Amino acid sequence: MDQRQGSAKDAGWWVLQTKPLSEKRAQANLVAQGYGVFLPEYPREFIRGRKRHVRSAPLFPRYLFIQVDDHAQRSQHSIRHTRGVSMRLMVAGVPAVVTHAMILALQTRVAELSGTAASAFTVGAAYRIASGPLQGVDALFQEACDETRAWMLVTLLGRETRVAIAKALLS
Repeated sequence: MDQRQGSAKDAGWWVLQTKPLSEKRAQANLVAQGYGVFLPEYPREFIRGRKRHVRSAPLFPRYLFIQVDDHAQRSQHSIRHTRGVSMRLMVAGVPAVVTHAMILALQTRVAELSGTAASAFTVGAAYRIASGPLQGVDALFQEACDETRAWMLVTLLGRETRVAIAKALLS
């Protein structure tokens, strides 16, 4: 993070702290006012009612980034008083500025996290289970179970069995 004063020339991004659980509200309100906003999110798995669900969650809870431009410089008061925004992050009394290169790197990483992992597996491909109780067993990929698990066909005691295995355990 860069600690220099933000200006339209360096085209950095300010870090805004949001009110609890208000990241999307703050993002929507800032976008409606015409600001460039980036809220990094990743697919988060949770269990509700014995079922697995995937929902996007903030990568940095209670924080989002707003692009520094002339509009943002002139209207700092309206940014601070936007619904969902708590305050602008300051370091030693100076607004914290994140470089554009850092934001691009974050955007690239978020894109990687948000779904390309499932496409890396092909139906019928053979994998070896790297750890866990089935370590060393060969398995055939059948289909993606969810974002983090896959249905695999393994041969146990002479019978083919369909098993859900975490994708991270496959090699």
